[in-house]
Amino acid sequence: MRWMSGLLVLVLIGGCTTEISETERRARCVAAFERYDREVIFARPTESAIVQRVIGDANPGPDFRFAMEGELRGLNCYEDLDGLAEAARLGQRFDANGVGRLAEPEYLHAGMVRSNGQAAVLKKFFTDLGYRVRDVGAPKLGRRIFVGPLDTVEARRGAEQLARMADLATVYTVTRLPWP
Repeated sequence: MRWMSGLLVLVLIGGCTTEISETERRARCVAAFERYDREVIFARPTESAIVQRVIGDANPGPDFRFAMEGELRGLNCYEDLDGLAEAARLGQRFDANGVGRLAEPEYLHAGMVRSNGQAAVLKKFFTDLGYRVRDVGAPKLGRRIFVGPLDTVEARRGAEQLARMADLATVYTVTRLPWP
């Protein structure tokens, strides 16, 4: 009889897990990346934190990136590169003479991949169509691919359209690259 009550508890717990839609997962990934970027860009070690590490303080302060990295991995915010071939066939080449200058250059976050090989494939996809691409290593996560700098509205729209045609999930723009 005990095993039946244990089974009932397992069934109830299993029924409580919520499945999120792909659209919701993508939105959560973009929000998580934006938080991660802010932490990497603005939460550099302060002089006092560096001094604390040098003199041997075991707890120089919290590093919130650990939780954010766990969130990104938990949401599986990695790109599936299956749509690249079709998008490359349909994509238009980058036009360097576009109109609508941006106030400052922007970079398009094209996604995060698990390996250098996948990063090379995604970079080649954009460079073959004339875009400049930056590859940023994200410790404990993988490689992040940024397209740009993009100087015009047309260039940004073209890169965004190309990324969406390739069904890349975490497309958003930044004006500053996050260097971990």
